[in-house]
Amino acid sequence: MTDLEKLCPGCMRIVEDFEKPCPYCGFDKREYEKTRSYRTLPPGTILAGKYFLGKVIGEGGFGITYLAWEMNLEVPVAVKEYFPSGLATRDTQLTGGKSKTVSVMAGDQGHYYQSGLRSFEQEARNLAKFQNLPGVVSVKDLFFENQTAYLAMEYIPGITMKQYLRSKGNRLDERTVLRLMRPVLESLDKVHRSGIIHRDISPDNILITADQKVTLIDFGAARMASGNDGKSMTILLKHGYAPVEQYQSKGRQGPWTDVYAICATMYRMISGKVPEEAVDRIENDRVKPLTMLAREENFQVSRRVSDVIQKGLSVSASHRYQNVRSLIQELYEEPQTVQPPVGGGTRVVPPKPLKSEPKNYIGIILAVLAGLFAVILILGAVLLLKGKEKSDDSQNVEVSETSTEASPEAVTPVTAKLVDISQVDFTEYKQVRVASAEASSVIQQDNGAVNTPMMMFDENIETNWQEGVDGPGLGEWVDAKFSQESGIKYLTFKLGNWKTSRYYYGNNKPSKMTITVGEFSQQIEFPDEWTEFCLEFSRPCQADGIYMTIDEVYPGTDWDDTCITDMRVFAEE
Repeated sequence: MTDLEKLCPGCMRIVEDFEKPCPYCGFDKREYEKTRSYRTLPPGTILAGKYFLGKVIGEGGFGITYLAWEMNLEVPVAVKEYFPSGLATRDTQLTGGKSKTVSVMAGDQGHYYQSGLRSFEQEARNLAKFQNLPGVVSVKDLFFENQTAYLAMEYIPGITMKQYLRSKGNRLDERTVLRLMRPVLESLDKVHRSGIIHRDISPDNILITADQKVTLIDFGAARMASGNDGKSMTILLKHGYAPVEQYQSKGRQGPWTDVYAICATMYRMISGKVPEEAVDRIENDRVKPLTMLAREENFQVSRRVSDVIQKGLSVSASHRYQNVRSLIQELYEEPQTVQPPVGGGTRVVPPKPLKSEPKNYIGIILAVLAGLFAVILILGAVLLLKGKEKSDDSQNVEVSETSTEASPEAVTPVTAKLVDISQVDFTEYKQVRVASAEASSVIQQDNGAVNTPMMMFDENIETNWQEGVDGPGLGEWVDAKFSQESGIKYLTFKLGNWKTSRYYYGNNKPSKMTITVGEFSQQIEFPDEWTEFCLEFSRPCQADGIYMTIDEVYPGTDWDDTCITDMRVFAEE
Protein backbone atom coordinates (compact mmCIF):
# COMPACT_ATOMS: atom_id res chain seq x y z
CA MET A 1 0.00 0.00 0.00
CA THR A 2 1.35 3.42 -0.94
CA ASP A 3 2.38 5.69 1.95
CA LEU A 4 -0.02 8.58 1.31
CA GLU A 5 1.95 11.00 3.45
CA LYS A 6 4.88 10.72 1.02
CA LEU A 7 2.86 11.37 -2.14
CA CYS A 8 3.67 14.66 -3.84
CA PRO A 9 0.39 16.58 -4.42
CA GLY A 10 1.83 17.90 -7.68
CA CYS A 11 2.65 14.63 -9.45
CA MET A 12 1.65 11.76 -7.09
CA ARG A 13 5.19 10.39 -6.86
CA ILE A 14 6.88 9.33 -3.63
CA VAL A 15 8.89 12.17 -2.08
CA GLU A 16 10.95 11.83 1.10
CA ASP A 17 11.39 15.51 2.00
CA PHE A 18 8.57 18.05 1.67
CA GLU A 19 10.76 20.81 3.07
CA LYS A 20 12.15 21.21 -0.46
CA PRO A 21 10.34 21.45 -3.83
CA CYS A 22 9.52 18.09 -5.43
CA PRO A 23 12.56 16.84 -7.40
CA TYR A 24 10.22 15.47 -10.09
CA CYS A 25 7.72 18.28 -10.75
CA GLY A 26 8.97 21.21 -8.65
CA PHE A 27 5.81 21.37 -6.51
CA ASP A 28 6.35 23.47 -3.37
CA LYS A 29 3.74 22.61 -0.72
CA ARG A 30 4.27 25.77 1.36
CA GLU A 31 4.06 28.09 -1.63
CA TYR A 32 0.95 26.26 -2.87
CA GLU A 33 -0.88 26.84 0.41
CA LYS A 34 -0.06 30.56 0.29
CA THR A 35 -1.90 30.95 -3.04
CA ARG A 36 -4.58 28.24 -2.79
CA SER A 37 -8.15 29.51 -3.26
CA TYR A 38 -10.33 29.40 -0.13
CA ARG A 39 -12.95 27.46 -2.14
CA THR A 40 -10.69 24.52 -2.98
CA LEU A 41 -10.12 21.40 -0.92
CA PRO A 42 -6.60 21.16 0.56
CA PRO A 43 -4.11 18.46 -0.50
CA GLY A 44 -4.51 15.32 1.59
CA THR A 45 -8.32 15.39 1.59
CA ILE A 46 -9.80 11.91 1.08
CA LEU A 47 -13.10 11.58 -0.82
CA ALA A 48 -15.35 8.51 -0.98
CA GLY A 49 -12.79 6.68 1.15
CA LYS A 50 -10.50 6.07 -1.82
CA TYR A 51 -9.55 9.31 -3.59
CA PHE A 52 -6.55 11.08 -2.05
CA LEU A 53 -6.57 14.65 -3.38
CA GLY A 54 -3.53 16.56 -4.58
CA LYS A 55 -3.25 19.99 -6.18
CA VAL A 56 -5.91 21.81 -8.22
CA ILE A 57 -5.32 21.27 -11.95
CA GLY A 58 -8.32 23.24 -13.19
CA GLU A 59 -10.77 25.77 -11.77
CA GLY A 60 -13.64 27.41 -13.61
CA GLY A 61 -16.98 29.04 -12.97
CA PHE A 62 -18.80 25.72 -12.54
CA GLY A 63 -16.29 23.28 -11.08
CA ILE A 64 -12.89 22.48 -9.61
CA THR A 65 -10.68 19.64 -10.86
CA TYR A 66 -8.03 18.02 -8.67
CA LEU A 67 -5.19 15.63 -9.31
CA ALA A 68 -5.89 12.60 -7.11
CA TRP A 69 -4.61 9.13 -6.20
CA GLU A 70 -6.97 6.18 -6.46
CA MET A 71 -5.98 4.33 -3.30
CA ASN A 72 -7.33 0.89 -4.28
CA LEU A 73 -5.85 0.67 -7.77
CA GLU A 74 -2.90 2.95 -6.90
CA VAL A 75 -3.12 5.05 -10.06
CA PRO A 76 -3.44 8.83 -10.58
CA VAL A 77 -6.88 10.12 -11.62
CA ALA A 78 -8.58 13.48 -12.05
CA VAL A 79 -11.51 14.29 -9.73
CA LYS A 80 -13.90 17.06 -10.76
CA GLU A 81 -16.08 18.68 -8.10
CA TYR A 82 -19.40 20.33 -9.04
CA PHE A 83 -18.95 23.85 -7.67
CA PRO A 84 -20.80 26.67 -9.52
CA SER A 85 -19.16 29.73 -7.98
CA GLY A 86 -22.20 31.99 -8.50
CA LEU A 87 -24.54 29.58 -6.73
CA ALA A 88 -22.49 28.18 -3.84
CA THR A 89 -19.65 29.04 -1.48
CA ARG A 90 -17.15 27.43 0.91
CA ASP A 91 -14.12 28.55 2.92
CA THR A 92 -11.69 25.72 3.70
CA GLN A 93 -8.99 28.01 5.08
CA LEU A 94 -10.94 29.36 8.08
CA THR A 95 -11.28 25.91 9.61
CA GLY A 96 -7.89 24.54 8.62
CA GLY A 97 -9.36 22.49 5.81
CA LYS A 98 -11.95 20.72 7.96
CA SER A 99 -14.95 22.42 6.35
CA LYS A 100 -15.51 20.54 3.11
CA THR A 101 -19.28 20.97 2.75
CA VAL A 102 -20.56 23.28 0.03
CA SER A 103 -22.98 26.01 1.19
CA VAL A 104 -25.73 26.65 -1.35
CA MET A 105 -27.17 30.14 -1.67
CA ALA A 106 -30.84 30.67 -0.81
CA GLY A 107 -33.78 31.46 -3.08
CA ASP A 108 -33.68 30.93 -6.83
CA GLN A 109 -29.94 30.33 -6.68
CA GLY A 110 -30.57 27.17 -4.67
CA HIS A 111 -33.04 26.00 -7.29
CA TYR A 112 -30.52 26.49 -10.08
CA TYR A 113 -27.85 24.73 -8.01
CA GLN A 114 -30.00 21.62 -7.61
CA SER A 115 -30.95 21.70 -11.29
CA GLY A 116 -27.30 21.90 -12.27
CA LEU A 117 -26.43 19.08 -9.88
CA ARG A 118 -28.96 16.81 -11.58
CA SER A 119 -27.58 17.76 -14.98
CA PHE A 120 -24.03 17.09 -13.75
CA GLU A 121 -25.12 13.61 -12.69
CA GLN A 122 -26.97 12.87 -15.92
CA GLU A 123 -24.16 14.21 -18.09
CA ALA A 124 -21.67 11.94 -16.33
CA ARG A 125 -23.84 8.89 -16.97
CA ASN A 126 -24.25 9.81 -20.62
CA LEU A 127 -20.56 10.47 -21.07
CA ALA A 128 -19.69 7.12 -19.48
CA LYS A 129 -21.07 5.50 -22.64
CA PHE A 130 -18.02 6.75 -24.53
CA GLN A 131 -15.26 5.04 -22.56
CA ASN A 132 -12.00 4.84 -24.53
CA LEU A 133 -13.31 7.02 -27.36
CA PRO A 134 -10.21 8.82 -28.72
CA GLY A 135 -10.36 12.56 -28.14
CA VAL A 136 -12.85 12.39 -25.23
CA VAL A 137 -11.94 12.08 -21.55
CA SER A 138 -13.14 8.84 -19.90
CA VAL A 139 -15.37 8.91 -16.81
CA LYS A 140 -14.58 6.23 -14.20
CA ASP A 141 -16.78 7.03 -11.20
CA LEU A 142 -19.60 9.30 -9.94
CA PHE A 143 -20.25 9.88 -6.25
CA PHE A 144 -21.89 12.38 -3.88
CA GLU A 145 -20.33 13.98 -0.84
CA ASN A 146 -20.13 17.38 0.90
CA GLN A 147 -23.56 18.35 -0.51
CA THR A 148 -22.21 18.19 -4.06
CA ALA A 149 -21.16 15.66 -6.73
CA TYR A 150 -17.81 14.40 -7.97
CA LEU A 151 -16.58 12.80 -11.17
CA ALA A 152 -13.48 10.60 -11.20
CA MET A 153 -11.94 10.65 -14.68
CA GLU A 154 -8.81 9.42 -16.40
CA TYR A 155 -5.87 11.64 -15.63
CA ILE A 156 -4.30 13.08 -18.77
CA PRO A 157 -0.72 14.23 -18.07
CA GLY A 158 -0.67 17.18 -20.40
CA ILE A 159 -1.33 20.89 -20.63
CA THR A 160 -4.25 22.87 -21.99
CA MET A 161 -4.28 23.95 -25.60
CA LYS A 162 -4.15 27.53 -24.32
CA GLN A 163 -0.85 26.81 -22.54
CA TYR A 164 0.46 24.88 -25.54
CA LEU A 165 -0.29 27.77 -27.89
CA ARG A 166 1.52 30.15 -25.55
CA SER A 167 4.60 27.92 -25.73
CA LYS A 168 4.44 27.93 -29.55
CA GLY A 169 4.33 31.69 -30.04
CA ASN A 170 0.50 31.81 -29.86
CA ARG A 171 -0.30 30.19 -33.20
CA LEU A 172 0.13 26.94 -35.15
CA ASP A 173 0.32 26.27 -38.88
CA GLU A 174 -2.81 25.12 -40.68
CA ARG A 175 -1.56 21.57 -41.27
CA THR A 176 -0.77 21.04 -37.56
CA VAL A 177 -4.17 22.39 -36.49
CA LEU A 178 -6.03 20.05 -38.86
CA ARG A 179 -3.95 17.08 -37.67
CA LEU A 180 -4.45 17.80 -33.98
CA MET A 181 -8.16 18.53 -34.18
CA ARG A 182 -9.23 15.63 -36.42
CA PRO A 183 -9.68 13.03 -33.62
CA VAL A 184 -11.54 15.58 -31.48
CA LEU A 185 -13.95 16.36 -34.33
CA GLU A 186 -14.55 12.68 -35.12
CA SER A 187 -15.29 11.85 -31.48
CA LEU A 188 -17.47 14.93 -31.02
CA ASP A 189 -19.56 13.81 -33.99
CA LYS A 190 -20.19 10.45 -32.28
CA VAL A 191 -21.08 12.18 -29.01
CA HIS A 192 -23.55 14.49 -30.77
CA ARG A 193 -25.29 11.50 -32.35
CA SER A 194 -26.10 10.25 -28.84
CA GLY A 195 -27.81 13.53 -27.99
CA ILE A 196 -25.04 15.08 -25.86
CA ILE A 197 -23.75 18.60 -26.58
CA HIS A 198 -20.57 19.92 -25.02
CA ARG A 199 -21.45 23.67 -24.89
CA ASP A 200 -18.09 24.77 -23.49
CA ILE A 201 -15.44 24.08 -26.14
CA SER A 202 -12.39 26.35 -25.99
CA PRO A 203 -8.59 26.02 -25.74
CA ASP A 204 -9.05 25.86 -21.94
CA ASN A 205 -11.02 22.61 -22.25
CA ILE A 206 -8.70 20.82 -24.67
CA LEU A 207 -5.68 18.95 -23.31
CA ILE A 208 -2.60 17.99 -25.31
CA THR A 209 -0.14 15.36 -24.11
CA ALA A 210 3.57 14.93 -24.72
CA ASP A 211 2.91 12.62 -27.68
CA GLN A 212 0.52 15.15 -29.29
CA LYS A 213 -2.72 13.37 -28.34
CA VAL A 214 -5.57 15.86 -28.00
CA THR A 215 -8.50 15.29 -25.62
CA LEU A 216 -11.71 17.24 -25.01
CA ILE A 217 -12.65 17.62 -21.33
CA ASP A 218 -15.46 19.15 -19.20
CA PHE A 219 -18.54 17.92 -21.06
CA GLY A 220 -21.96 19.34 -20.35
CA ALA A 221 -20.90 22.56 -18.63
CA ALA A 222 -23.61 24.85 -20.04
CA ARG A 223 -26.30 22.29 -19.30
CA MET A 224 -25.52 22.75 -15.63
CA ALA A 225 -27.15 26.19 -15.67
CA SER A 226 -30.09 25.71 -17.98
CA GLY A 227 -32.55 27.84 -16.02
CA ASN A 228 -34.09 31.08 -17.28
CA ASP A 229 -31.85 33.31 -15.21
CA GLY A 230 -29.51 35.11 -17.59
CA LYS A 231 -26.92 35.52 -14.83
CA SER A 232 -26.72 31.79 -14.26
CA MET A 233 -26.03 31.28 -17.97
CA THR A 234 -23.15 33.76 -18.14
CA ILE A 235 -21.27 31.80 -15.47
CA LEU A 236 -20.55 29.16 -18.07
CA LEU A 237 -19.88 31.29 -21.14
CA LYS A 238 -16.43 31.46 -22.70
CA HIS A 239 -16.42 34.87 -24.33
CA GLY A 240 -15.26 34.67 -27.91
CA TYR A 241 -16.11 30.96 -28.15
CA ALA A 242 -19.81 30.96 -27.20
CA PRO A 243 -22.35 31.57 -30.03
CA VAL A 244 -25.18 34.06 -29.67
CA GLU A 245 -27.78 31.43 -28.69
CA GLN A 246 -25.86 30.74 -25.47
CA TYR A 247 -26.36 34.36 -24.42
CA GLN A 248 -30.13 34.01 -24.82
CA SER A 249 -32.22 32.50 -22.03
CA LYS A 250 -34.37 30.68 -24.58
CA GLY A 251 -31.78 30.27 -27.32
CA ARG A 252 -32.12 27.03 -29.28
CA GLN A 253 -28.90 25.05 -28.84
CA GLY A 254 -27.70 21.98 -30.67
CA PRO A 255 -24.68 20.53 -32.52
CA TRP A 256 -24.37 23.87 -34.37
CA THR A 257 -23.55 25.44 -30.99
CA ASP A 258 -20.44 23.27 -30.66
CA VAL A 259 -19.63 23.90 -34.33
CA TYR A 260 -19.31 27.62 -33.56
CA ALA A 261 -17.10 26.99 -30.53
CA ILE A 262 -14.76 24.55 -32.24
CA CYS A 263 -14.39 26.83 -35.27
CA ALA A 264 -13.61 29.71 -32.89
CA THR A 265 -10.99 27.47 -31.27
CA MET A 266 -9.36 26.66 -34.63
CA TYR A 267 -9.53 30.36 -35.58
CA ARG A 268 -7.58 31.10 -32.39
CA MET A 269 -5.07 28.28 -33.03
CA ILE A 270 -4.27 29.45 -36.57
CA SER A 271 -4.38 33.24 -36.11
CA GLY A 272 -3.47 33.77 -32.46
CA LYS A 273 -6.64 35.91 -32.13
CA VAL A 274 -9.83 35.18 -30.18
CA PRO A 275 -12.92 36.07 -32.25
CA GLU A 276 -15.02 39.00 -31.08
CA GLU A 277 -17.91 38.09 -28.77
CA ALA A 278 -20.93 36.79 -30.69
CA VAL A 279 -23.42 39.30 -29.24
CA ASP A 280 -21.20 42.18 -30.36
CA ARG A 281 -21.19 40.82 -33.91
CA ILE A 282 -24.96 40.98 -34.40
CA GLU A 283 -25.07 44.57 -35.65
CA ASN A 284 -21.45 45.06 -36.69
CA ASP A 285 -19.47 41.91 -37.49
CA ARG A 286 -15.76 42.73 -37.27
CA VAL A 287 -14.41 39.16 -37.30
CA LYS A 288 -12.09 39.08 -40.33
CA PRO A 289 -11.68 35.93 -42.44
CA LEU A 290 -8.40 34.15 -41.75
CA THR A 291 -7.08 34.94 -45.24
CA MET A 292 -7.50 38.67 -44.60
CA LEU A 293 -5.97 38.42 -41.13
CA ALA A 294 -3.06 36.38 -42.55
CA ARG A 295 -2.03 39.26 -44.80
CA GLU A 296 -2.02 41.65 -41.84
CA GLU A 297 -0.36 39.34 -39.31
CA ASN A 298 2.04 37.53 -41.69
CA PHE A 299 1.00 33.87 -41.42
CA GLN A 300 -0.17 31.26 -43.94
CA VAL A 301 -3.67 29.80 -44.38
CA SER A 302 -5.52 28.34 -47.36
CA ARG A 303 -8.63 29.95 -48.78
CA ARG A 304 -10.59 26.72 -48.32
CA VAL A 305 -9.88 26.36 -44.59
CA SER A 306 -10.51 30.08 -44.07
CA ASP A 307 -13.93 29.84 -45.76
CA VAL A 308 -14.93 26.71 -43.81
CA ILE A 309 -14.03 28.23 -40.44
CA GLN A 310 -15.73 31.51 -41.33
CA LYS A 311 -18.96 29.67 -42.15
CA GLY A 312 -18.74 27.78 -38.85
CA LEU A 313 -18.44 31.18 -37.12
CA SER A 314 -21.63 32.58 -38.63
CA VAL A 315 -23.58 34.64 -36.10
CA SER A 316 -26.86 33.11 -37.28
CA ALA A 317 -27.11 29.45 -36.28
CA SER A 318 -28.98 28.59 -39.49
CA HIS A 319 -26.01 29.78 -41.60
CA ARG A 320 -23.52 27.47 -39.87
CA TYR A 321 -22.85 23.78 -40.46
CA GLN A 322 -25.67 22.02 -38.67
CA ASN A 323 -23.54 19.11 -37.52
CA VAL A 324 -19.88 18.25 -37.05
CA ARG A 325 -19.90 15.65 -39.83
CA SER A 326 -20.65 18.37 -42.40
CA LEU A 327 -17.84 20.46 -40.94
CA ILE A 328 -15.40 17.53 -41.21
CA GLN A 329 -16.38 16.86 -44.83
CA GLU A 330 -15.74 20.47 -45.83
CA LEU A 331 -12.62 20.94 -43.71
CA TYR A 332 -10.87 17.78 -44.91
CA GLU A 333 -12.41 17.73 -48.42
CA GLU A 334 -14.21 14.42 -47.92
CA PRO A 335 -16.93 13.24 -50.33
CA GLN A 336 -20.40 13.89 -48.91
CA THR A 337 -22.65 10.97 -47.97
CA VAL A 338 -26.42 10.99 -48.35
CA GLN A 339 -29.06 8.41 -47.49
CA PRO A 340 -31.03 7.00 -50.47
CA PRO A 341 -34.80 7.56 -50.27
CA VAL A 342 -35.60 3.83 -50.26
CA GLY A 343 -33.64 0.85 -48.89
CA GLY A 344 -30.51 0.65 -46.81
CA GLY A 345 -26.90 1.59 -47.40
CA THR A 346 -25.18 4.89 -48.04
CA ARG A 347 -24.58 6.53 -51.41
CA VAL A 348 -21.36 8.49 -51.90
CA VAL A 349 -21.70 11.69 -53.87
CA PRO A 350 -18.42 12.47 -55.70
CA PRO A 351 -17.26 16.10 -55.95
CA LYS A 352 -18.85 18.02 -58.85
CA PRO A 353 -16.57 18.74 -61.84
CA LEU A 354 -15.66 22.38 -62.35
CA LYS A 355 -17.18 22.45 -65.87
CA SER A 356 -18.86 19.96 -68.21
CA GLU A 357 -17.76 20.27 -71.86
CA PRO A 358 -19.46 18.61 -74.92
CA LYS A 359 -17.43 15.81 -76.46
CA ASN A 360 -15.54 16.58 -79.72
CA TYR A 361 -15.36 13.26 -81.57
CA ILE A 362 -13.41 14.66 -84.57
CA GLY A 363 -10.80 16.05 -82.23
CA ILE A 364 -10.51 12.71 -80.45
CA ILE A 365 -9.91 10.84 -83.75
CA LEU A 366 -7.24 13.33 -84.86
CA ALA A 367 -5.51 13.04 -81.48
CA VAL A 368 -5.42 9.22 -81.78
CA LEU A 369 -3.91 9.39 -85.30
CA ALA A 370 -1.28 11.89 -84.14
CA GLY A 371 -0.35 9.57 -81.27
CA LEU A 372 0.12 6.58 -83.61
CA PHE A 373 2.36 8.65 -85.90
CA ALA A 374 4.50 9.69 -82.93
CA VAL A 375 4.89 6.05 -81.84
CA ILE A 376 6.14 5.07 -85.35
CA LEU A 377 8.76 7.85 -85.29
CA ILE A 378 9.99 6.81 -81.82
CA LEU A 379 10.35 3.14 -82.85
CA GLY A 380 12.41 4.16 -85.89
CA ALA A 381 14.74 6.26 -83.78
CA VAL A 382 15.23 3.40 -81.30
CA LEU A 383 16.25 0.98 -84.09
CA LEU A 384 18.84 3.44 -85.44
CA LEU A 385 20.35 3.91 -81.96
CA LYS A 386 20.58 0.13 -81.42
CA GLY A 387 22.65 -0.21 -84.59
CA LYS A 388 25.01 2.55 -83.47
CA GLU A 389 25.44 1.01 -79.99
CA LYS A 390 26.44 -2.33 -81.51
CA SER A 391 29.19 -0.78 -83.66
CA ASP A 392 30.62 1.26 -80.79
CA ASP A 393 30.43 -1.49 -78.14
CA SER A 394 34.19 -1.77 -77.42
CA GLN A 395 34.58 2.00 -77.13
CA ASN A 396 31.73 2.18 -74.60
CA VAL A 397 33.37 -0.49 -72.44
CA GLU A 398 36.60 1.51 -72.28
CA VAL A 399 34.76 4.70 -71.36
CA SER A 400 32.83 2.91 -68.63
CA GLU A 401 36.01 1.54 -67.02
CA THR A 402 37.72 4.93 -67.15
CA SER A 403 34.63 6.61 -65.62
CA THR A 404 34.62 4.14 -62.72
CA GLU A 405 38.22 4.85 -61.86
CA ALA A 406 37.73 8.63 -62.06
CA SER A 407 34.73 8.72 -59.66
CA PRO A 408 35.69 6.87 -56.44
CA GLU A 409 33.19 7.03 -53.57
CA ALA A 410 35.69 8.85 -51.37
CA VAL A 411 35.23 12.15 -53.21
CA THR A 412 31.47 12.14 -52.64
CA PRO A 413 30.70 14.51 -49.72
CA VAL A 414 28.76 13.10 -46.79
CA THR A 415 25.26 14.56 -46.40
CA ALA A 416 22.62 13.99 -43.74
CA LYS A 417 18.85 14.21 -43.38
CA LEU A 418 16.20 13.61 -40.72
CA VAL A 419 14.29 10.36 -41.27
CA ASP A 420 11.34 8.60 -39.61
CA ILE A 421 12.91 6.69 -36.71
CA SER A 422 10.20 4.01 -36.85
CA GLN A 423 11.41 3.03 -40.34
CA VAL A 424 15.02 2.37 -39.25
CA ASP A 425 16.15 -1.16 -38.28
CA PHE A 426 18.84 -0.44 -35.70
CA THR A 427 19.53 -4.16 -35.18
CA GLU A 428 21.71 -4.02 -38.30
CA TYR A 429 24.04 -1.51 -36.62
CA LYS A 430 26.09 -1.42 -33.43
CA GLN A 431 25.54 1.28 -30.82
CA VAL A 432 28.70 3.27 -30.17
CA ARG A 433 29.62 3.98 -26.55
CA VAL A 434 30.54 7.53 -25.60
CA ALA A 435 33.61 7.41 -23.36
CA SER A 436 33.72 11.07 -22.31
CA ALA A 437 32.01 14.40 -22.95
CA GLU A 438 32.78 18.03 -22.23
CA ALA A 439 30.56 21.09 -22.52
CA SER A 440 31.09 24.84 -22.65
CA SER A 441 28.85 25.17 -19.58
CA VAL A 442 26.57 23.16 -17.27
CA ILE A 443 23.89 24.17 -14.81
CA GLN A 444 23.99 23.36 -11.11
CA GLN A 445 20.59 22.80 -9.51
CA ASP A 446 19.57 24.20 -6.13
CA ASN A 447 19.93 20.73 -4.58
CA GLY A 448 23.56 20.55 -5.74
CA ALA A 449 22.98 18.24 -8.73
CA VAL A 450 24.93 19.07 -11.90
CA ASN A 451 23.47 18.39 -15.35
CA THR A 452 26.64 17.15 -17.05
CA PRO A 453 26.91 16.46 -20.81
CA MET A 454 27.38 12.71 -20.13
CA MET A 455 23.72 12.68 -19.04
CA MET A 456 22.89 13.01 -22.75
CA PHE A 457 24.26 9.50 -23.30
CA ASP A 458 22.82 7.55 -20.34
CA GLU A 459 19.50 6.69 -22.12
CA ASN A 460 17.56 7.96 -19.09
CA ILE A 461 14.83 10.58 -19.64
CA GLU A 462 15.03 11.54 -15.97
CA THR A 463 18.42 13.20 -16.67
CA ASN A 464 19.63 15.72 -19.26
CA TRP A 465 22.38 18.17 -20.12
CA GLN A 466 21.49 21.82 -19.48
CA GLU A 467 23.75 24.68 -20.48
CA GLY A 468 24.54 27.04 -17.63
CA VAL A 469 24.96 30.53 -19.09
CA ASP A 470 22.56 33.46 -18.86
CA GLY A 471 20.12 33.59 -21.76
CA PRO A 472 19.11 30.78 -24.15
CA GLY A 473 22.63 29.34 -24.52
CA LEU A 474 23.28 30.19 -28.17
CA GLY A 475 26.82 29.17 -29.09
CA GLU A 476 27.13 26.67 -26.21
CA TRP A 477 28.68 23.36 -27.27
CA VAL A 478 29.17 19.71 -26.38
CA ASP A 479 32.28 17.72 -27.39
CA ALA A 480 31.85 13.94 -26.97
CA LYS A 481 34.49 11.25 -27.62
CA PHE A 482 33.65 7.67 -28.67
CA SER A 483 35.29 4.61 -27.14
CA GLN A 484 36.71 3.84 -30.60
CA GLU A 485 36.64 5.26 -34.13
CA SER A 486 33.63 3.98 -36.06
CA GLY A 487 31.73 4.43 -39.30
CA ILE A 488 28.76 6.46 -38.01
CA LYS A 489 25.47 5.96 -39.87
CA TYR A 490 22.73 7.27 -37.50
CA LEU A 491 22.38 9.77 -34.65
CA THR A 492 19.19 9.97 -32.56
CA PHE A 493 18.13 12.93 -30.43
CA LYS A 494 15.63 13.60 -27.63
CA LEU A 495 15.74 17.37 -27.47
CA GLY A 496 14.50 19.39 -24.51
CA ASN A 497 13.82 18.17 -20.98
CA TRP A 498 11.73 14.96 -21.19
CA LYS A 499 11.41 14.47 -17.44
CA THR A 500 7.81 15.74 -17.27
CA SER A 501 5.50 17.70 -19.58
CA ARG A 502 5.94 20.75 -17.36
CA TYR A 503 9.72 20.64 -17.77
CA TYR A 504 9.47 19.85 -21.49
CA TYR A 505 7.35 22.88 -22.30
CA GLY A 506 8.97 25.03 -19.62
CA ASN A 507 12.58 24.72 -20.87
CA ASN A 508 14.20 25.70 -24.19
CA LYS A 509 14.79 23.11 -26.93
CA PRO A 510 17.41 23.40 -29.70
CA SER A 511 15.82 24.26 -33.04
CA LYS A 512 19.07 24.48 -35.02
CA MET A 513 22.42 22.87 -34.20
CA THR A 514 25.67 22.63 -36.13
CA ILE A 515 26.79 18.99 -35.91
CA THR A 516 30.33 17.87 -36.76
CA VAL A 517 31.15 14.17 -37.16
CA GLY A 518 34.48 13.42 -38.84
CA GLU A 519 34.49 15.07 -42.29
CA PHE A 520 30.80 15.99 -41.94
CA SER A 521 29.78 19.43 -40.60
CA GLN A 522 26.34 20.89 -41.21
CA GLN A 523 23.61 22.90 -39.50
CA ILE A 524 20.57 20.70 -38.84
CA GLU A 525 17.12 22.20 -38.27
CA PHE A 526 14.77 20.22 -36.00
CA PRO A 527 10.93 20.55 -36.04
CA ASP A 528 9.20 21.78 -32.88
CA GLU A 529 7.82 18.36 -31.94
CA TRP A 530 8.06 16.19 -28.83
CA THR A 531 9.51 13.14 -30.54
CA GLU A 532 12.83 11.32 -30.96
CA PHE A 533 14.59 12.53 -34.10
CA CYS A 534 16.87 10.37 -36.26
CA LEU A 535 19.65 11.85 -38.41
CA GLU A 536 20.82 9.54 -41.24
CA PHE A 537 24.16 10.02 -43.01
CA SER A 538 24.29 9.35 -46.76
CA ARG A 539 27.15 6.90 -46.10
CA PRO A 540 29.03 5.78 -42.96
CA CYS A 541 31.16 8.64 -41.67
CA GLN A 542 34.47 7.68 -39.98
CA ALA A 543 34.83 9.58 -36.70
CA ASP A 544 36.10 9.25 -33.14
CA GLY A 545 33.65 11.79 -31.68
CA ILE A 546 30.93 14.36 -32.22
CA TYR A 547 30.89 18.13 -31.71
CA MET A 548 27.58 20.06 -31.45
CA THR A 549 26.84 23.77 -31.17
CA ILE A 550 23.46 25.34 -30.31
CA ASP A 551 22.56 27.90 -33.00
CA GLU A 552 18.87 28.62 -32.32
CA VAL A 553 16.24 27.44 -29.80
CA TYR A 554 12.51 27.04 -29.31
CA PRO A 555 11.85 29.13 -26.16
CA GLY A 556 10.29 27.54 -23.07
CA THR A 557 7.34 28.94 -21.16
CA ASP A 558 9.01 29.17 -17.72
CA TRP A 559 12.82 28.95 -17.92
CA ASP A 560 15.64 30.11 -20.17
CA ASP A 561 17.77 26.94 -20.03
CA THR A 562 18.33 24.86 -23.16
CA CYS A 563 18.31 21.09 -22.60
CA ILE A 564 19.10 17.86 -24.44
CA THR A 565 17.79 14.70 -22.74
CA ASP A 566 19.25 11.87 -24.77
CA MET A 567 21.42 11.01 -27.76
CA ARG A 568 22.45 7.69 -29.29
CA VAL A 569 25.12 6.88 -31.91
CA PHE A 570 24.91 3.95 -34.33
CA ALA A 571 27.68 2.67 -36.64
CA GLU A 572 28.03 -0.08 -39.23
CA GLU A 573 29.02 -3.48 -37.83
